[in-house]
Amino acid sequence: MIRARRPLPRLLLAAAPLLVAGLATAAPPAPRRTAAAPGRPADWRLCANEGGQCRIGGRARVRYGAAGKWSEKLVTGSIACGNGGFGDPAFGTPKHCETTAATIIDPPAAATPVPPPVRPSKPVVAAGPRAWPLAAKPTTRRAQLGINIAGPGAWWSGDQTYVNLLRGAEWRAPGWANAKREDLGPDGIPKAELISAAYQPLVIIKPPLGSQTQAVPVVCTWAGKGRVTIGGNSAAGVVERRGRYEMTFVPNRDMTKMTWLQIMASDRADPIRNLDCRAAAHVGLTDLFLPEVVAYYRNFGTLRFLDASGVNGNGQWRWTTRTQPDDLTLSGSDGMPLEHQVALAAAAQADGWYNVSYNADEDYQRRMAQLIHDATPADRHVYVELSNEVWNFAFAAAAQANREGAAVNLSSDGDAFKSGLFQYARRTAELMRIWTDVFRDRPGQLIRVAATQQDNPWTANVVLRESGLGRSGLIDALAVAPYFGAAVIPANPGVTDPDRLFPLLRADMVRILTGIQPQNRAVAKEFGLRLISYEGGQHIVADNVDVVAGLNRDPRMGALYADYIPQAIAANDDDLLVLFSATGPIGKFGAWGLREYAGQPRSEAPKLDAVLTALGH
Repeated sequence: MIRARRPLPRLLLAAAPLLVAGLATAAPPAPRRTAAAPGRPADWRLCANEGGQCRIGGRARVRYGAAGKWSEKLVTGSIACGNGGFGDPAFGTPKHCETTAATIIDPPAAATPVPPPVRPSKPVVAAGPRAWPLAAKPTTRRAQLGINIAGPGAWWSGDQTYVNLLRGAEWRAPGWANAKREDLGPDGIPKAELISAAYQPLVIIKPPLGSQTQAVPVVCTWAGKGRVTIGGNSAAGVVERRGRYEMTFVPNRDMTKMTWLQIMASDRADPIRNLDCRAAAHVGLTDLFLPEVVAYYRNFGTLRFLDASGVNGNGQWRWTTRTQPDDLTLSGSDGMPLEHQVALAAAAQADGWYNVSYNADEDYQRRMAQLIHDATPADRHVYVELSNEVWNFAFAAAAQANREGAAVNLSSDGDAFKSGLFQYARRTAELMRIWTDVFRDRPGQLIRVAATQQDNPWTANVVLRESGLGRSGLIDALAVAPYFGAAVIPANPGVTDPDRLFPLLRADMVRILTGIQPQNRAVAKEFGLRLISYEGGQHIVADNVDVVAGLNRDPRMGALYADYIPQAIAANDDDLLVLFSATGPIGKFGAWGLREYAGQPRSEAPKLDAVLTALGH
């Protein structure tokens, strides 16, 4: 299961068109699709047929389409010539790619001839009545703002969900490989009969709240007979007493140090159990969740459990093997126990947004729906979504849906990417029928979500209109992720001056919210759906981590967020914006957290400061 791992970059496979490299103006770039691309006809030369790869020397414009209908991008090196990278500017027509580049590597001999248009694909989801009226849109700023929370097992995340610092961590076998789940007992601790001189598993102790900048005393306790040791370099003054260790975690802001607990021996008749490490200040505290993190989450009206659920691992979710509430290390492929997800949302007085694995079987789907139905307070809403970004090939579910859809030719024009979107629509309908049945006694409390690619509204058209899902009565909201800034640094290599980059970031924000989002809103309105955002915020990723850090720590990023938050909500027709994410360090994969670590001063976290200001705090 993928949990205690640095996040994947938030790749956009048909990403925003790259911003023009010229830095003299902050005006938004041209729209993605144009009736006729700029330049004289002689400027454009064939570089690939549909399904091929357009390879060019250097950097130049590439357009994809046919018959005067084009989708255009600025490309360096190569790009796949197909709908996955450009959308579909000429539906039903074989297309090709052309470029203005001086050098074309392995060009085809001729463009694919244009045959008669292909008939539209048949819908894969039947039309049907809506089971209940749409839930009312949120009206307060807190209700309009949600947050994606961190996975509880990520020791490096800078956040702490549970009081017990071991909960959610992963056992490591010799060689630092993850311990096999079958080697753990029901309590999530390695079985005593397996412990030997050759097998002495360890678990990383999550840094306690505040230890990024100050020393924090920690106490570890356990029951049973055996031998437990403490190793690593982030704790000092380690003192062992009977069934207890006392130590002090030293300041460790950059998370380059770690400390672990290791089981060296465990008596089979009286095994090591009830492992618990916590800040000394929390000894005797009976709360499951850290009070400070609950207070932080109370700023938001919705909690999305994407990373907490492990759904990006695309696991085979089965009810008999799901994570149990008493499992110390949350070792199931479904991550944080469902009971804990619902309880955390309730403790934060927030709605819960729950992701369901693409590979969850029908029994799991129904039991999950019933558990959440029964445990959610009557005054709270529930959002449900199949998997995550099933258009984004950075995640395994997208590739699986693509294979499945293409195998049965769901798209009549042979477009594998579109077939994958059809398959996503079909699987979403199957899931939503089950959840609709379970929540039938709570009209309007359940918000059933279909998610598509923000910067490619064509995907919303395919998922809702062409597949038939929008007319099925099974969807309440279209969700997209209005990130900004993804293309700024790639389009301006070598530019590191914030004075030159911030105007481009703002221009891209304007482009997304005023140029692209209205197209998604129009699709949602066509089917009487709400438009909401499952993620959002800045999307700056670069190999130069200092540039990423500098931009995200700059007060001007706070000013951007101060404008982005109300404008993104307004672009959703005054509906929900769920930011990504609550907490996280800055690295080569991005700077996703509103704050870098729990307890970070507001004055050092401009994105968080903008959010709290928007909330009136």
